[in-house]
Amino acid sequence: MWELSTPASWGQACTLVDASLEDSATSLFVAVNGWDYPISMPELLLVIGLYGDKAERLLPFHDEGTHVTEEEHSAAVSELLEEIRFT
Repeated sequence: MWELSTPASWGQACTLVDASLEDSATSLFVAVNGWDYPISMPELLLVIGLYGDKAERLLPFHDEGTHVTEEEHSAAVSELLEEIRFT
């Protein structure tokens, strides 16, 4: 689905994924969080500042109660750590 254009080590790939998961303007963040489209934090703040209470209609996210629980997150992290092998 997502590819790097240049070779990267596991450490670099993990750093890139971690950074992408924290940046609301990336496609990975949007896919993981179920948003409709990417939007940067400055853009989010601008929309909220301009539209106030009505901004919710323009924002890319909807609270549908489909969030990952802490137990699910911990289980996924444990599974990933078991699968990663450094040689």
